[in-house]
Amino acid sequence: SVNRSSSFGDCIIAVQRPTKFVVDFDNGLDEVDTGPSYRGPPIHTFSIFVNPRMVAPNQSDPDVIVIPAGEPVPTWIQPNKTLVFGPGEHRLQPSLVPKGKWPVYTLPSQVYVYIPVDAILYFAMVGRADETISIGGYGHLSGEEMPRCHFPYDDQRSRSSTDPANTTCDNNSPQGLTLVNVAAASVTGITFIDFPNHHMILGTNGNAKANCLYSTISNVKVFGWRANGDGLHVFGLWHVRDLFMRTQDDSMYMQFQSKAPPAGCAGTTFDGITTWNDANGAAFMLLGTTATLTNSVVVYARASWPWWSGGRIFSNRQQGNAINLRVENVTVEDVFPSLNVFQLDLTSSIGSSATVHDVRFTNVHVRNFSTVCSVYMDFEHMALWLVLTGQLQRESLPDRRWRFAAIKPFLTTPTLAHHQPRPRTVLIASCPL
Repeated sequence: SVNRSSSFGDCIIAVQRPTKFVVDFDNGLDEVDTGPSYRGPPIHTFSIFVNPRMVAPNQSDPDVIVIPAGEPVPTWIQPNKTLVFGPGEHRLQPSLVPKGKWPVYTLPSQVYVYIPVDAILYFAMVGRADETISIGGYGHLSGEEMPRCHFPYDDQRSRSSTDPANTTCDNNSPQGLTLVNVAAASVTGITFIDFPNHHMILGTNGNAKANCLYSTISNVKVFGWRANGDGLHVFGLWHVRDLFMRTQDDSMYMQFQSKAPPAGCAGTTFDGITTWNDANGAAFMLLGTTATLTNSVVVYARASWPWWSGGRIFSNRQQGNAINLRVENVTVEDVFPSLNVFQLDLTSSIGSSATVHDVRFTNVHVRNFSTVCSVYMDFEHMALWLVLTGQLQRESLPDRRWRFAAIKPFLTTPTLAHHQPRPRTVLIASCPL
């Protein structure tokens, strides 16, 4: 509930339970289309997170190790201990960051790493294969001090593999958190800030998958302002819930698992996900095998240019299989979504074995048409809208919107053979032409 004071112009917001909400001021994003045609000044917003209570470790406990800001970070900790980063700014000591290397901290196995809300760590973290990783707290991991295209502490650029003249360079900076085939993981509460090469890539090992061992991530936030700053990718079996991701590239990949989980495993679950895209990327990349996305919200879905293959809310972008995926109870709140909602391509760039099959959407509510005219095809009895790559032609218009001309589509994917299209093609424009 909101009560606004007429005498001071302020407001009192009463919050009765853990929740997420955005404060939007006069002339905010609900009143201004900041999509491809926007040339105005920056619009400032802030987000408020009312988090569930998290009990901090007792620092008088002999099994709790506290690292004050500015002190060296230990390279090894005995299992079953707790590592607490104290309030303030933390950076890795020079001995852990040789010249030409990125600041990356290797997480200790079977140690609970706690980052309180008043701590910020200016380095990335990595978990090694077959180890057990646990991170919690409402503190921050920041990539703000990492340059995008060259090593820190070195004047030499990282040579580009595609540009011999070296006028550009490869983005080989680390992810905010990388877990490589870990045995199990729990990540709770952390806020990731502006890493230039994805924020979280989290993978568990084959043994965890074979035994239906789920890792968890919850109440995590991502604020990314740079290209390629994807939010979350998971590999293996995960329960993911209550995430907020404001990114300028893809917010979340549903799954990168190419094979179905063992019998009795329900697959990866995503629940209570909130996304916000200002310039680029999809809200949800639909990939992998056997996963569900439920009870989620797209706050804003804006794009900075009017046509490309992957900036939709639900995208596949020909990056691999999308099999046995379920999307239920998702709301798109944006008044000015830039591009159309669905784009799942039947063709694939990675081989004929890739396919889109058994992808179901239930109770997907979209507030408004896209601001850029785009077209999708309506096939009777199919539970999704498809844009068939190569089956549409586009013509540029003076107002920078696009008009499409239909070419007779053909359906060659064997797994979709039981979804017979209508004899005629039906084109539906998401905004008036």
